[in-house]
Amino acid sequence: MLTIPDVYAVGLPTIAGLIILKAMFSAYKKCNYYHLNDTAGTAGLLLVGNIAVLLISQVLIIGGYFYLYSFSFIKVSAHLLFGVYG
Repeated sequence: MLTIPDVYAVGLPTIAGLIILKAMFSAYKKCNYYHLNDTAGTAGLLLVGNIAVLLISQVLIIGGYFYLYSFSFIKVSAHLLFGVYG
């Protein structure tokens, strides 16, 4: 099963390599498709934007779980949970 760090470990070098390869091909053919500031902006959004959104969403979700848990309707006793009687 793939985890999020595994996906980033495989996907990030692959995407970065393809972008660099395409930029090199564009420079070789003198097509002027890529400009340094545009490429840097896209790379910054890819790295910082995706990771920031991922972390913020995970923090908000776990925070929401803890908030909702504080209003739990059913209280389960440890005695019932672990079968300890007496």
